[in-house]
Amino acid sequence: MQKIYLMVPVKTLFDENDKIQGRSDSKVSETAEVPIKEAKDYLRKLGEIITCVSPQERAIVTAKLCQISQWRMEDYLTDFDFGVFEAQKNFLLPRVSRNVPDDYGDFFSSYGYGGESSSAVSERLETGIKNHIAKLQNKEADLLYISGKHAIYTFYLHHREQNGKLLPASFFTPASIHTFTYSQGNFNYVTSAVFSQTVPVVSESEYYSW
Repeated sequence: MQKIYLMVPVKTLFDENDKIQGRSDSKVSETAEVPIKEAKDYLRKLGEIITCVSPQERAIVTAKLCQISQWRMEDYLTDFDFGVFEAQKNFLLPRVSRNVPDDYGDFFSSYGYGGESSSAVSERLETGIKNHIAKLQNKEADLLYISGKHAIYTFYLHHREQNGKLLPASFFTPASIHTFTYSQGNFNYVTSAVFSQTVPVVSESEYYSW
């Protein structure tokens, strides 16, 4: 049984401006490094791990900030394609399912918007990861994939325990890491590591001690 880690990229200007960010890219935020120390500590405890990264700038920057020395760039890790909704305000994202508010179904692929369906995104990641694993000499190696928030959340929706607690998309914060197991061709969600997004505030007493 292998451990698969899916990592959300660091915060971008689109995140700060509440814009839809899938295939479109954006410069990283000035506060992008805030959760990185915790993320690096988490990754360090995992030991040796094979890493693949989306070709999008925010994913590449995340790998560099985490000081990952070697990685492969893979197109299948590109984030969800929202078509004409890219770079628009987040409030335009539809509520397709009452039970799963952040599952967009085939909304972006079936109504002339030029995007992808949720099932296509999940299948793209699943097929890409399986093909990558099949080519590995070490079939027991743990694997890290830095993709995009919406792609990772969609993958989670398709591989979570259906009777378990449903995590909202808002839980998939910048630099968070989400663990799955892979065995006999099946992925299963296990747990998530979410790191602080808040810049530490220096107290007045600490300031005057400098």
